[in-house]
Amino acid sequence: MDSSKTIYFVFPHRGVGGVSVLFLRLAHALARSKQYSCVLVDYSDGYMAQRAIPELVTVAKYSDNSK
Repeated sequence: MDSSKTIYFVFPHRGVGGVSVLFLRLAHALARSKQYSCVLVDYSDGYMAQRAIPELVTVAKYSDNSK
C-alpha cells in the first residue's frame, strides 16, 4: 500500500450520527479496496473508534486537552 494515499477522517464525536456512520463506512470501504490506508480520528470512547475494524483502519485518539 502506498503511504502517500492515506485519508484521515476527523470527526471526534461520542454519539452515533450521520457523519460518524458515513466516515466509518467510507474508511472501511476504501481500506478494503487496498488502494488507501485510512485513519479515523475520534475520542477513545467515540462511535467510530469503538466500531472500527482494526485490520482495516487505524484509530488516532483525540483529546480535548491535547494540542
